[in-house]
Amino acid sequence: MGEGEWVPAQRRDHGEVSTLLAALGRIWVRGADVDWAVLLPGAMPEDVPTYAFQHERYWLTATAADATTIGLLTSEHPLLLGESSMADTGAAVFTGTVSLRTHPWLADHVIGGRPILPGTALLDLALHAGHRVDLPDVEELTLHAPLPLGDRLVALQVTVGPAHDDRRRPIAVHSRPGGPDANLTTLDWTCHATGVLTRSAAAPAAMDLTDWPPRDAIAVTVDYERLISHGYGYGPAFRGLRQVWRRDKEIFAEVALPVDAGTFGLHPALLDAALHAAIVSAAVEDSPAVTRLPFSWNGVHLAAVGAGALRVRLSLDSEDAMAIVVADDTGGPVLTARSLVSRTVAIASSEPDTSDALFHTNWQPLPFGTPEGILWPQLSEVEGDAPAVIRLDVPRPELAVSEAVRMVTGEILTAVQAFLADDRFETSRLVVVTRNAHAPGTAADVVSAAVWGLLRSAQTENPGRLLLVDLDEDPRSAAVLTAAVRAAVVAGEDQLILRAGEASVPRLQRVDRSGLLDVPGGVWRLGVGEVGVLEGLVLEGVEVV
Repeated sequence: MGEGEWVPAQRRDHGEVSTLLAALGRIWVRGADVDWAVLLPGAMPEDVPTYAFQHERYWLTATAADATTIGLLTSEHPLLLGESSMADTGAAVFTGTVSLRTHPWLADHVIGGRPILPGTALLDLALHAGHRVDLPDVEELTLHAPLPLGDRLVALQVTVGPAHDDRRRPIAVHSRPGGPDANLTTLDWTCHATGVLTRSAAAPAAMDLTDWPPRDAIAVTVDYERLISHGYGYGPAFRGLRQVWRRDKEIFAEVALPVDAGTFGLHPALLDAALHAAIVSAAVEDSPAVTRLPFSWNGVHLAAVGAGALRVRLSLDSEDAMAIVVADDTGGPVLTARSLVSRTVAIASSEPDTSDALFHTNWQPLPFGTPEGILWPQLSEVEGDAPAVIRLDVPRPELAVSEAVRMVTGEILTAVQAFLADDRFETSRLVVVTRNAHAPGTAADVVSAAVWGLLRSAQTENPGRLLLVDLDEDPRSAAVLTAAVRAAVVAGEDQLILRAGEASVPRLQRVDRSGLLDVPGGVWRLGVGEVGVLEGLVLEGVEVV
């Protein structure tokens, strides 16, 4: 203790015992000897930190990358952190998270002014899951809904069905809002893709791309600014297209990955850039408000992983479908896809974030050419080679409604199943014609409406095979049926209504929520297809009009 330093053992308005102990402690830490055993009989000495902020943690520290701490196997995929299997069924589950904070390169994939997870990433998730369950090929993968991205964490879940078949298992990709505030009572899962995994007996034959660049092909200018006018806002990570050539219905491209390849099987940005070749080389300009997005992958085989540069061949089967062959920069096989079907979506590039908005169906006019009087043959009349378009009229029996619905839906279901199962009709489109299935302001025909409900489900399982057409009683509609159907087939539509000789096709339109919802005790005007929320609204005391 320093010379001349005083330590008070008593202080006014302080307890005598506590003041004395504090004084002894003070002179002890300054080097004086204090016999604590005499002062505090039975007390045991205890080591103290050597400096003021030294401490030891006793809580377990779990990181997202260490899935084993929560009972999962660690996944090597950049978007999937853990994997497991269900004890009772053997189904496989892969989990992970994604956001623009955790994967900032995804901010460069912008469609209609909004970052979304590319369809190539959903394919890569399926290929990874297939590899882990020893079914490495994607027989089919249909994309149902885009996955918008932001700074908030999104939870991913990839599920592979039970192993009842050693060569085929179903797969699904879902997401929900993540973060610490999520819990089991508020999970709101969205299905983004469903499909089937398989294991081919042998890898599909790939076109030889070692002879490069392709002979007799015409160079096409790569212009990403043109894509912006079509609603594609590709940033640096997705601008991997280097050169493009076209030869008849074949498109060739060179692609290089602007970012690190990571541990993806085939980096989504690299494969997505390969698909840009079909857009920049399109012979016919689409409307600037129309965007084409992947809809269905078929027969996909991944032969090699980790490629950073590609040679690509796209074979156009139609405006909406193409076969894909991908090789590395030496011509070695990387990936083949028997078919990729795309769909056009109307997206305004200036549209704000609408992830929490309400939507309803808005029927938009479909222009068509000069009416033609020749109708396509009925399904029951087709013999021999099948035409490109076949007609099936829905009957209108004079029966009680319940009996008519049962009889007609049964007949239509049998006819459609036979059409889809017949190899002769593999490239044909079946046009199912109803009357007054949609009748705004009047009573719809219940039988026709039931047929639409039935076949809308069939359309999701068989894209591009069925076209639903609804007529009114106006003779002008029947007169232009052939011309309107031809326009709908060319445009890739799957629904068409004719009213007073005018054709319309459905589009989703955002609902202006102002003044429509005020709960409890408010009013929500519901349109067709929105009645699923009626029960919950009535329980909250909402007036439904």
